[in-house]
Amino acid sequence: MNIWIVLWVFLTVFILGVFFWSLQILLRQKNAWVTFAARHQLGVAQTAFFASPRVRGEIKNIPFNLYSEQQVTNANGSTRFRTIIQFELSKDFPTQGIIASPEARDFAKALNVKEEFTPDYPEWNKDISVFITDTESIKSYLTPERCRSLNAIMTIKAFASILIFDGNVAYLRFETPDPLDHAEKLEKLVMKLADHARILNPVS
Repeated sequence: MNIWIVLWVFLTVFILGVFFWSLQILLRQKNAWVTFAARHQLGVAQTAFFASPRVRGEIKNIPFNLYSEQQVTNANGSTRFRTIIQFELSKDFPTQGIIASPEARDFAKALNVKEEFTPDYPEWNKDISVFITDTESIKSYLTPERCRSLNAIMTIKAFASILIFDGNVAYLRFETPDPLDHAEKLEKLVMKLADHARILNPVS
């Protein structure tokens, strides 16, 4: 048999295998997200068939978004998909700044916020980045309870996490390569993160 035919058959089978594997994950993800949304009376925006839905509403009285985001990873135009979980917090932070997990440090640094700050909390994880406009003002916000909460969520394995506040918007965002395609796993994760969002909200 001609080697080129063999290679063509192999490549075709490989591509079809990847396609059906990806489709299976997408369908499981859609089902899990719709199930979760129905359980909590959240809105679901169905997009194209080969795209994840968008879920929005309130979880524990905090505005909430769940969606998939396609990101460009390099100058050659390579892309990746990430699941985004985001809570919108009150804008009433005492100053402007960003707190980021180690995976999100480069993003935080790129914002050029004036000062890097280390909270006065003995157990603070120094791998977490805190960039603040006014370091004196943030001290009243960073209570021991909030520092414990930040230590917990900023060190979740395979998650990039940020808490950003600039006077106009404030949100707590989590990014993961996990499609979260099982309803119970999604439920447990979001409820846990919502508890942290309530702690970190400057106005509860």
